[in-house]
Amino acid sequence: MNTSTNLNTNIIKRIHGSFSVFAVYMAALLTYVGTLVYLVLWSEGNAVLADYNLNFNIFLCVLGLLFAHIGLFARFVLRWRLPLYVHIFIHGMLVAHLVLGSIFRFYDSIFLWDSVMHFLAGSFFLMVGYSIALMLLNAHSNRILEGRRFALHFGIYFSMFIAVAWEVFEFLIDFAFGFNMMRWQDEPSTDTFMGSGLIDTMVDIILHFGGVVLGVLIGWLWFRKYPSDTGILIVRYRDLPAIEAARLEE
Repeated sequence: MNTSTNLNTNIIKRIHGSFSVFAVYMAALLTYVGTLVYLVLWSEGNAVLADYNLNFNIFLCVLGLLFAHIGLFARFVLRWRLPLYVHIFIHGMLVAHLVLGSIFRFYDSIFLWDSVMHFLAGSFFLMVGYSIALMLLNAHSNRILEGRRFALHFGIYFSMFIAVAWEVFEFLIDFAFGFNMMRWQDEPSTDTFMGSGLIDTMVDIILHFGGVVLGVLIGWLWFRKYPSDTGILIVRYRDLPAIEAARLEE
């Protein structure tokens, strides 16, 4: 009876989680589409948006629409199950960066907006990389606790790779289309070094690394307090039956 009740509860939680993930996904899509419509129809009357390249802002909306499908790619292509709060964080960070920060210029009007985004991203991608490593080491293995040190190292490398890859992406977009993702057009300077976007790039990477360091510290303290906790967040759907069976046995 208890086993049947637990299984029914797990099914209900999974269905509820699917609807919640879908709601977050649709909210993100509507945000990008609504912003895109606003840019095309009414941006000329907005003093903040009028100063920036309309094509660049439209590009950011399209980029957001593409990135919004990361969760679907993980779910249906990689067959990974991401917790609801991971979906919320991904979409929230993308909207905060692309729409609020870049299009509506929160980076200029709200103190430390850019810094907070990169700092949080450092900790978040450390957590994701750590969880992916544990998942690939076999999430339901009895020896999974032995792989936490390797997973933590992988998480550090993964997070820093994301930081560098994003900065390279910004450079390539600016170089190819003359956009302003590296903020090199915000404060024109006769000094080539200061006006090259190098300062923005290096500050972003340093802040990202600071988030990684904080994440490592929190993880170290957490596992010292809870040595039997794996801390895994992402699992493969094919591993779920074994994981749930192990939990039922406990």
